[in-house]
Formats: sequence, C-alpha cells, structure tokens
Amino acid sequence: MVIATRSRPEALLRCVASVLESRHDSFEVIVVEQSEPPTPLPDDKRIDHILSSTRGKSAALNVGIAAAKAEIVAFTDDDCTVPRDWLAKAEGLLSEYPEVDLAFGNLTAIPHDPTSSFVPIAEMGRFQVLRGCSAVHVRGGAGADLLARRSLFATIGGFDEEIGPGSRFPACEEFDLYYRALAAGCSVARAPELEVTHWGARPYADGSGQALQRGYEYGEGVVLGKHMRLGDRGIIRPAVEILGWGFVHFIQTFFRSEKHERDLYICRVRGTIAGVFSGVDRRRRVFKKREVTLRKSDRTPNLPRRREVRAES
Repeated sequence: MVIATRSRPEALLRCVASVLESRHDSFEVIVVEQSEPPTPLPDDKRIDHILSSTRGKSAALNVGIAAAKAEIVAFTDDDCTVPRDWLAKAEGLLSEYPEVDLAFGNLTAIPHDPTSSFVPIAEMGRFQVLRGCSAVHVRGGAGADLLARRSLFATIGGFDEEIGPGSRFPACEEFDLYYRALAAGCSVARAPELEVTHWGARPYADGSGQALQRGYEYGEGVVLGKHMRLGDRGIIRPAVEILGWGFVHFIQTFFRSEKHERDLYICRVRGTIAGVFSGVDRRRRVFKKREVTLRKSDRTPNLPRRREVRAES
C-alpha cells in the first residue's frame, strides 16, 4: 500500500492504523512524506517511511512505486481509511481476473451535511471490466481507492508528475493513468466491493468545497487536452462525448440559474485548452517538467530510521 502525504499528521496516523489492521498475511505500507517535521509513525516492521524532497502527490507515488517489492501495488490517500478486508479483496480480484491490470473501488464519504461541505466520492455501480479508449467517457474512479499490477507501470510508466495535488495541474492524476492504461490495451476493473472511506470534507462557507470541484473539472480537461496534444486518436471520441454532453448541460443551466454548474464546465474547457498548449514529452507521454525552486521549509532533513529520497534535478 502506497500513501503519499504532506503536513497532515493526524489524518496520516488514522490512515496507517487502518491499513495495519488489515487481515492479510503479507503486506507493506510505504509512506512517502514530503513535509517537515516528519510524522512519527508506529514502530512496525511493515512500514517503510520514506522522506522525499520531491513535490506533488504524483511524484511521491512514483517514489513509492519504485520502492514497492510486491507484484500488486495498492494506493489510498492520507485522509482515508480502509476496511480490514480491503487488501485481501484486492488480491482476490486480481487473482480472479488475470486480464485486469488496474482497478478502482468505491470511495465513500464520512457522514456529513452535503449542503455545507463537499467530500469527493466515487461510485462504481455494478462490477465492470473496461477495455479500449471508447470506455474513457466513463470515469475510472478515485486515486484514493486504486490498485494495479506492478507490470502496468513497466508498460505505461508511472504517474504524470505535472498532474495531481501539489503539481502544476492540481487534480485528476488517476484519470490520466486510467486513459493511458486503456490506450495501451490494458483492462481496467470498476469494483464496488473495494470500498474506502474518505474523511476529507471541504466546507462551502470558505469556498474550499467549490474550489476543489473546479479543480477536478479543470484537471479532467487538462488530461483530455494533453492527449489531444500528443495526437492520440483514441481521445477524440471521449473528448467529444465529455465536452459535448457538458456543453448541452451548460446550455440547460441558463434556464435553471445554476451558475456554479456553468462555472464547472468553463473550468473543464479552460483545462482542455491548457493541456493542448502545454509542452509534452512524447516518448514518455507525460507533460514536460517545469523547474521548481524548493523553499527551505520544503527540504527534508536526513533523519535516522527513515529513508530519504531526493528529487531529480
């Protein structure tokens, strides 16, 4: 299980505790932390605590993937908890469906008032195995409830480090991975029996709930635009469907006075434009990296008992 984290010690400890309670004979928890001071984790031999001077969730996940020893790599977020049977179910799913390389599960919200706060969720509905780029109009799922075979990353590479929280484009890194997997001929499962609880509520009162929603829409557009820029023919149909149906809904909102819904569609279009006009590495099929100067507070100290991974220059 790979968990990326930055400056959320209480949430991280709750998350790690839930994973350590898993009913599974053999697993490791790889925590990649990009903050200082590091969170004091339990003294458990199953934990590999890596301090990294990389920036962004996707970069941290790639560090975790490189450190993982198992053939199955699972992911959750530091503001989530997993049930005790999650790892066993995940392994069972990939054993039952050997053709599946990537799988998403249900992300459910903690009890909350949906009129006052936003908690991102992902509902899989019925079990499905998706193949081909035509399936991309169905969103894969959430990166907080995700598992993959190690061989997938050997085939398509890791996460695009310019996409995701803490990166230039702050959302939808899992949507990009999902598209790249389908475009490479891999199979993707949507498995409702894999359920993770999300604790990350964002209030509407201070605007953070709305900002997160806009970020998701923008990020989805960025992924569409990126693969247009790469010249992927497979992205044409999904882009037409996603943007086309969104435009129909956009027009309908004028008759229902739903300004927020219109704003979300505009964010998606803006993201698409940004993706189309951003530089890409065509060989690796990721955005070209921008140079970022680390602040002193972002640099990680060399502490005993934990490994330290430095960012690549």
